Amino acid sequence: TNAELFKKWALKTYFQFSWRATDCKDKFESCKEMFPYDEANKDRAGICFKKPTQKQFALETCPKTCRFCCLTPRFNCQDNAASPYPCQLVTKELCQLKEMRDFLVKNCPSKCGFCQENGKEEGGGEEGKDCPADNKNCVDWVKNGFCDSTFYTLAQKKQTCGHACKLC
Repeated sequence: TNAELFKKWALKTYFQFSWRATDCKDKFESCKEMFPYDEANKDRAGICFKKPTQKQFALETCPKTCRFCCLTPRFNCQDNAASPYPCQLVTKELCQLKEMRDFLVKNCPSKCGFCQENGKEEGGGEEGKDCPADNKNCVDWVKNGFCDSTFYTLAQKKQTCGHACKLC
């Protein structure tokens, strides 16, 4: 019917995930098998979001596959309402420009995934009581999603792998 055709067109045209929804890594290589893409509806698997416990598990382990990256700590803050540039106009390409980084960290951290960088100098901070040396296992933990995990607090991440997670 025309209504079904319109619905398919509207979903394809207007209801697309932003780049921020997939700008992170899954914790497991098996995420695509655990949360298979719904070919019939051209959407992420319903299991990603239908039950709160499943959604939380998906967010912590398979945010890229379930398109939850924008809910991870990297994006989970407020943009500066007084920003001289409207954050809604910021693109992924603008976020990636080195010369714009300091401005965007200060003004549009949520839009660019810089929430965990706000208040730190580029290139990392000094070791001290707020940022001790990273644990020797941080390289592996970061690869496994430690920095984006919602299981650990920001303070725990900073204390354990602050430099590797770009929190210091």
